[in-house]
Amino acid sequence: MPPFSASDPDQYGDIVATYTRNNMFAQELERLIDAEVERMKENVSLGFVENFSDYKYVAGKLAGLRSVKDLMAEASAICDGKPREN
Repeated sequence: MPPFSASDPDQYGDIVATYTRNNMFAQELERLIDAEVERMKENVSLGFVENFSDYKYVAGKLAGLRSVKDLMAEASAICDGKPREN
């Protein structure tokens, strides 16, 4: 049985709005992460990273952002009913 009442059509709109906002949020977050990764890679390739310490910082940040994207993909798969990866 659905967690809402068929006699209250306003609940359908709320559910659709929440679903749509969540999808938009996930897509925008992924777009922002991709843009930040590209910006950081460009900074490295243009020589804006001046020493090894800065390089390690940028590399760690890139790894972290990629990890977030992997976790987002895993969460999406779980929400879609796919088995969890180990």
